[in-house]
Amino acid sequence: MFYTSQNKFENNISIKSKENYFFSLMILLIIDLLIIGITFLGFNQNFDFRMIILNIIVFFIILLLTKNDILLRKISIKALVIFHIILLLIISLNGLSAGKLTLFQDDFSYNKWAENSAKTLPFFRQIKLHYFFKGAYYFRFLEIAYRIFGINTLVGRFLNIFFLLLIGILIKKAFLNTPTSNKRALLFILFFPDLIVFSMFEFKDILFSFLCVLIVFLFKKALSSNGIIKKFILIFLALIVAYYSSWYRVGVGYVYFGTSILYLLLPKKFKKRTLIISPLFLLFLITAIYLTLIYLKNIYINSFIFEKKFLAYFELSNETILQSGFLKLFYIRNISDIYKVPLGMLFVAYSPINWFSSKTLNFFLFSISRFFSFSLLAPIFFSLLTKKCKIKADELFLIFFPTLFVLNILIVTNIGVLRHFIFLLPFIILIGNKYNSLKIKDSILFGSTIYFLYFLFLLFRN
Repeated sequence: MFYTSQNKFENNISIKSKENYFFSLMILLIIDLLIIGITFLGFNQNFDFRMIILNIIVFFIILLLTKNDILLRKISIKALVIFHIILLLIISLNGLSAGKLTLFQDDFSYNKWAENSAKTLPFFRQIKLHYFFKGAYYFRFLEIAYRIFGINTLVGRFLNIFFLLLIGILIKKAFLNTPTSNKRALLFILFFPDLIVFSMFEFKDILFSFLCVLIVFLFKKALSSNGIIKKFILIFLALIVAYYSSWYRVGVGYVYFGTSILYLLLPKKFKKRTLIISPLFLLFLITAIYLTLIYLKNIYINSFIFEKKFLAYFELSNETILQSGFLKLFYIRNISDIYKVPLGMLFVAYSPINWFSSKTLNFFLFSISRFFSFSLLAPIFFSLLTKKCKIKADELFLIFFPTLFVLNILIVTNIGVLRHFIFLLPFIILIGNKYNSLKIKDSILFGSTIYFLYFLFLLFRN
């Protein structure tokens, strides 16, 4: 009798959950119809029901991926609906303010190139991109998406929302196994302001971030697998993803793949150890090695890191410094500037916003998101200056080393483009979670203080 009653109870819970998910799906589809209708009536975009099919597919993929984790499923479904509501608000209000759907010139170019290609060019053709734009293969990705789900700027946005959810799901499955902090870190990743903002437009950075997380996730699965064949398959898939990611941002995927391979080559005794490390020391060490390679050699290193695009960005960064005024003091130019690493971290993460350039809703939302993002992220960087951390050897090689190395690349080659390091945010938040520094109250206070000082600087600099 007990088991019968227990089974009935579980069945009732299951039926109630299915009803809730069905209701969530209906709400999602209603929101999507409104979004598609607004773009059709106000912005002359195609009204294509294939976009509805896309979001139905996304909904059920999320249910499938989270079937063994009820908490993750609830958070993911709610986040999906919330993100589409945010997209509805942005699309609606744009008609009243900016009168356009794009945020910058880049997403406008992505959209127009993909739209024209999908309309006028054959699918099977040879694509020739200038070497400098090798990392801009997002054009082709959008073109294929338009051919499948309809030629509409919403397609890229719907897919970016999906990729953001996949980032949270994969990180939760791979690294957030402790009940005390997993929910907090997952919510920070999914609802981090800048990640949300950039997922609402057609930028490649959310997709690229997903590819980097996928590389790490596949290695994490390979480490926990017993069979040699399964390990080999997972590592080979990670290599394919790393290669594919290089068509979006050159070399970064190989950094995560390479450090993961290094971990596999370590002695078994070391792999089982939990290390007490100082990330600041690691950052200085990596910076010293990195700058030595760049500045103390007169030859080019013919590898994925020192390609022409990287060198071109470095030159653009030099030109930007000449026009940066006070902020140029934070740039790292040579080996003697290694002491600037902590300040450089903060600068490359979120340089202070220009309060006086928010003339449209897009830039207003963008500026507000930067304020809150900096407020939340700055304490994570600050913790690197003051704390040591207990970390497992696999996380050290799969997350810490590659993230800090790529961060150095961004510090050295940063040309003032915020989205160039958006893809690192999930890893940086995960690192911050190790320090228990993701406390909103302290974060807002810290960030507000920084911005108050910056605002005083703006007032009195003349």
